[in-house]
Amino acid sequence: MAPSEWTETEVEELKAAINDGLSVEEAAEILDRAHRVDEVIQKCRELGLEPKKRQS
Repeated sequence: MAPSEWTETEVEELKAAINDGLSVEEAAEILDRAHRVDEVIQKCRELGLEPKKRQS
């Protein structure tokens, strides 16, 4: 599978993570895409998700 491809399961896990209040970075870690946070941000935009800001 190419890095930018998303399975249905990954999309559902991303939705759940963001809806649970996780940041993009936290969601990326859960999805094993921590080194590709930009892809997670793009997918959130595509899905109309609004993740919270990462806590400092």
